[in-house]
Amino acid sequence: MRPASPWPILTTVASYRTNHLAHHRYTNTDQDPDWVFKLGNRKFVFPKQWQEGVLDLVGYVLVVSSIIDIFNIMGRLRLLDKSPLSYRLARLGFYVAMAALFTVLGIWTDVLLYWFVPYLTAFFLFMHVRSVAEHFGNMDYSHELGGTRSVLPHLWERVFFAPHNVNHHLEHHLYPSVPFYNLPQLHAVLMENPDYALNAHNTRGYTTGLVRETLFGAEPGWQGQSKMPAE
Repeated sequence: MRPASPWPILTTVASYRTNHLAHHRYTNTDQDPDWVFKLGNRKFVFPKQWQEGVLDLVGYVLVVSSIIDIFNIMGRLRLLDKSPLSYRLARLGFYVAMAALFTVLGIWTDVLLYWFVPYLTAFFLFMHVRSVAEHFGNMDYSHELGGTRSVLPHLWERVFFAPHNVNHHLEHHLYPSVPFYNLPQLHAVLMENPDYALNAHNTRGYTTGLVRETLFGAEPGWQGQSKMPAE
């Protein structure tokens, strides 16, 4: 049996893995499924007016953008899902069993408030911000170090935007076999190389540097340093 952990968020490991491996192999090219899907999409065109950027985020707070993203993601991943019938039936059984359990326990209100509301608002909002941060907004796609961004988050941002060191996206693309808990060390080692430090796209803060780069077209302003700035 394949891992079942993503079932509560309506996806599977197998379909995500297929999409993600193609993204890594053909990053920012016509064979990259993420790139093809997002290129030209209004939400991923930068720079843009700050009012439009705010409206994009409000769309997630109002759930509308989250619903659109769910249908888009499910449609894309369904094409990649080669799961056998037994696996699909097991997954369906999981959803039916959970619905029955919630009904028996009488906790549907709690599930809606504490799972579905955060899932349909904050979860997709943060996913969108991270998706933008990884490959869009004043990027230099002509070289490997410029087409993928690492964000060095402020302390509070790590909780919301960057769990498990996902902010080290450039390092992840360069060395995808490095586990998430070693990415900060990898970043520090790479930054000791002057050429890497000069050319790597490092941005300080999701709510500061990323905003300046995506909404105002500012140049990356956190290069040439090997340690996290003090809070």
